[in-house]
Amino acid sequence: MGPTSDIAIQALAARRESVKAARDFTQSVLAGWGAACLEDDLALVVSELVTNALCHGLGAGRDDATDVAHNIQLALLRKGERVMCAVQDPGESLPEAQAGGEDEESGRGLYLVGCFSDSWGWFPLNGMGRRTGKVVWAMFEIRG
Repeated sequence: MGPTSDIAIQALAARRESVKAARDFTQSVLAGWGAACLEDDLALVVSELVTNALCHGLGAGRDDATDVAHNIQLALLRKGERVMCAVQDPGESLPEAQAGGEDEESGRGLYLVGCFSDSWGWFPLNGMGRRTGKVVWAMFEIRG
């Protein structure tokens, strides 16, 4: 018998409030999986990825909760001692880590994702059925 695996998925509306909803969902799922040791780091990374999806994946200034075709999907996957979070959005812009300056209030999201996760990356959804956009993911190892 192989290692335990689980998956939890939540659709998030195209609203700023979805960042908190994603964090709360993540913390609840991790507690249920007995992986509470990851709650702080993974909640921070999920916040950054969902914020990026709202700002760059849906377009600046968008705040339309009724447009379900443009929802963001958050998936948490556990396989053995690893947990991956993946955020899907319909945007075509590619994620790129920025070197934010000391006085800048934004631009360090993917840098933080890289610092707090064991690895991260992305892949386009073009050619995958009717889906468009991309998935940005981060991997964590359950330690302790």
